Amino acid sequence: MVRFLAALVAGVLGGSPYADGWNTNIDWIRLNSIPEATKADEKAGKVRPVMAVVHAGWCHACAELKMQVSKNQNIEYMSKDFIMVNCPAGSEHEPKKDKWGTKFEPDGAYYPRIIFLTHKGNRLPVINPDKDEEDQHQYFYNHPDQVEQAMTNALAAFRKSDDYKATMAEKGEL
Repeated sequence: MVRFLAALVAGVLGGSPYADGWNTNIDWIRLNSIPEATKADEKAGKVRPVMAVVHAGWCHACAELKMQVSKNQNIEYMSKDFIMVNCPAGSEHEPKKDKWGTKFEPDGAYYPRIIFLTHKGNRLPVINPDKDEEDQHQYFYNHPDQVEQAMTNALAAFRKSDDYKATMAEKGEL
C-alpha cells in the first residue's frame, strides 16, 4: 500500500518518491527494493548494476554532494544504466552490518559513500577516481565529476564481472 501511494504521488507530482533531494528525475529506489528491481530488469531484458548512495541528513558533505547531483544532467542521464538506490542513514533504508555485512562499509561507516554492486549483489571494484587503494575512505565522493567517472568505471567493471558474463551467457547473448 505504501509503495502504491508513493508511486501515485510520484505520478501526480512528477519525479521519484525516493529522491530525497538527490534529483527527482532519477528513478531512485530503496535498498529493500533491489530484488524487485533486478527481477523487473530481467523481465524487460535488461541487466544493470546497482549504484547505492549512503548518506546522512546531518552530514554537510552529503548536503553539498546532494545539491550538486540534483543539478547534474550527466549523472541523471547515466543513471538510466543503473539501479539507483538511495540509502539515508538513520532509517530502515540504511544498510546494516547484521544483514549486509561489510558490503556497504568496505572501509568504514562514513558519509557520503557510493557503492557499486552487480545485479546479483556482489561489490564491484570501483572507488573514487581521485583515490587509490592506499587511501582511507575510498568510497567518499565530494564532487559530481568524481561520481560521473566512477559510474563510467562501474559500467566497465560490471561488463567484465563474472555475474554479468554468466547472466548474458544464460540469455544466449555472450
